[in-house]
Amino acid sequence: MMHGPLLVVSTFEKGRGGGHLVRSLVLIRSLRSLKQEAYLHIPALASQDVPRLLRMAQEERLEGSWLIEERELMRTWACIILDRFSTDPEIFAQYTALAPLIGIDEGGPRRKRFDFLIDLLPGPAGRLPPNILSPSLLPLPEHRRPSFVLPRKQALKVLVSFGAEDPGDLTLPVCLALQVPGQTALTALFGRLNQTDAKEARRASLEAAGIRVREGMAELREHLASYDLVLTHFGLTAFESLAARVPVLLLSPGAYHEKLAVQAGFISGGIGEKGARRLRSLLFTPDPQNRTSLLLNEKALRALGDRCEEIRERYGLKPEQTSGYPNRASGPANAVFGLPNRVSGYPNGASGLPNRVSGYQNTTSGYPNGVSGYPNEGNGPPNGAQALSGKGLSSPVHGLSALLASYTLRVPRSCPVCGGTGPAEDPVCGRFPDRTYRRCRRCGMVYLLRTSLPPIEYEKEYFFSFYKQQYGKTYLEDLPHLVQYGKKRLRYAKPLVWSARRARGEDPSQSPARLLDIGCAYGPFLLAAREEGFLPFGMDPAEDAVRYVQEELHIPACRGFFPETPVPEGFGSEGFDLISLWYVVEHFEQPAAVLAELYRLLKPGGVLAFSSPSGSGISGRRSFSGFLERSPPDHWTVWSPGRTGRILRSFGFRLKTLVISGHHPERFPGVGRFLGTGAGRKSGLAYGLVLWISRIFHLGDTFEVYAVKEPAGREPAVRKSAGGICKND
Repeated sequence: MMHGPLLVVSTFEKGRGGGHLVRSLVLIRSLRSLKQEAYLHIPALASQDVPRLLRMAQEERLEGSWLIEERELMRTWACIILDRFSTDPEIFAQYTALAPLIGIDEGGPRRKRFDFLIDLLPGPAGRLPPNILSPSLLPLPEHRRPSFVLPRKQALKVLVSFGAEDPGDLTLPVCLALQVPGQTALTALFGRLNQTDAKEARRASLEAAGIRVREGMAELREHLASYDLVLTHFGLTAFESLAARVPVLLLSPGAYHEKLAVQAGFISGGIGEKGARRLRSLLFTPDPQNRTSLLLNEKALRALGDRCEEIRERYGLKPEQTSGYPNRASGPANAVFGLPNRVSGYPNGASGLPNRVSGYQNTTSGYPNGVSGYPNEGNGPPNGAQALSGKGLSSPVHGLSALLASYTLRVPRSCPVCGGTGPAEDPVCGRFPDRTYRRCRRCGMVYLLRTSLPPIEYEKEYFFSFYKQQYGKTYLEDLPHLVQYGKKRLRYAKPLVWSARRARGEDPSQSPARLLDIGCAYGPFLLAAREEGFLPFGMDPAEDAVRYVQEELHIPACRGFFPETPVPEGFGSEGFDLISLWYVVEHFEQPAAVLAELYRLLKPGGVLAFSSPSGSGISGRRSFSGFLERSPPDHWTVWSPGRTGRILRSFGFRLKTLVISGHHPERFPGVGRFLGTGAGRKSGLAYGLVLWISRIFHLGDTFEVYAVKEPAGREPAVRKSAGGICKND
């Protein structure tokens, strides 16, 4: 459950239709049914619009205090949800200063700046992909037909509905085009915002033609199953009809809607009155016994049902379906209608990667008005497709509300390393269902925004079952190799440690150098350090690992999360000569606080050594989006060798040595697939050549850092790119 109230901001502007507002009202009611506090705000709401708004809220059975005025905005919000079609930059800036922003079907220039994007409807091809695309999150109808097969014992019952406004004035021409005595029985639905001067004249024309006219319809989605065919434009009603298994044909008020309709795979007659006439020719065929009469085209209706079933499956609108993330595959062109089935689609964002290492959590710096850190609980939102579907009059809960209510957002106000710029100013460089990545414009760090905390799994299971799956042996079975690798790392660190001790006037022969290994696991680096003459101490969150270090290796160690867990007094108060963090630094949610504490714990000239995956290695260069998607869900930052020196300088460290490691020629695009991963191929000439290229251009997927603590107040000299000597390993 999200802690704190949610604010839903909707549009109520003429020409934007009423779908956004109705959807927002339903969302608020649904959230409240889940005991989640939620309110509505409409920017610059005109006084003459208030009665209509209240009437619509009453029709949606929204009760109590739910409308927020401008003067009430400056309060604590857990997050703000914008459902406005297109958000103006000024409005965006106003809300982003208050709380994290989630955009619903956002199509404006600020789309790329939102913390999280949820598309309930597929957008135009080429649009920046959202975190989630899933029409199954809509409040879908509970009442459904058994199939798209149409009954033919009586006239076809047709509903014509073009939204709350009908901006293209399509209702009258469509009804007149499809009114064929004995073949169709039409109902024209006038939307609740359709208040044009010509409305009454159009209504009279429809009634004179024998067409039933209705004024609005609350919970329209629950009435769709009583019809055989729905005529509408691209929007909510079209997808609700698919969920209800009612065949749907589209007619577009303009080119934008038509583009969306065709890309999503719908059958559309086209645009305006000309499109209405085309629908007539598509649906009807001359009666062979009476050429002046028309009959419904049975073949076309069957093809329409097949097409609707394809779209329904593609977008996860079947109650038993749990995909929710449509793929790019498009169905075959419909031979009867002759229209291509082009689908824009978004790639499946779910990475499916296991969470291998638990994070070292810290509080998230929040937003003004008291939001000073999001609660540290919740193991993640449900998949959009797994959320509730098809809840109607009996229950207002639907997938979107369940998803939003499950969030416990982890959204830093600015770059967690350097403080960076204001909220949402850093560009987004990756979106996936449960997370977003931004790149700081000041320091270049890529950092993570999550909808909730990742599950913590850094326990015994990781070191045995999962580790064995990756490396063919358990962590303890691999311990001798890891100890030797630790000694290799100490070859870079020891000269720096001895140099600092001599500068402080210490005699290494009188007392060993003190070492703290954070994230020590089962102690291979601690064991290597002891064999090399260090006095080692360890810290790790895994209870079994700490017990092993204490009881089997007889090395002092404590269980805890750094820096929240204080370093035990028994480790010594005089500071450490060397602090190491091997593949740990990326797990800190707030690395600035970590680096500051590391600086405090080190002696003057003390050495900071750590390793991390590299965002600028061959995997990141080949596909940075793919690299982020495969990144473990608790890697809060993505480090790169070229930026590390500058970042460390700002915290009082001087980078001495970079070691580029993790070279993988088989990951090189084009040639990698010919190199393979077998031992034999790794020794071949081609493999060696690509490995040489990887080393020369520092394209390894991991790297190690060896830096020293500068004296307080001393400004270190600016160094080249990497900030130190660059070596390969």
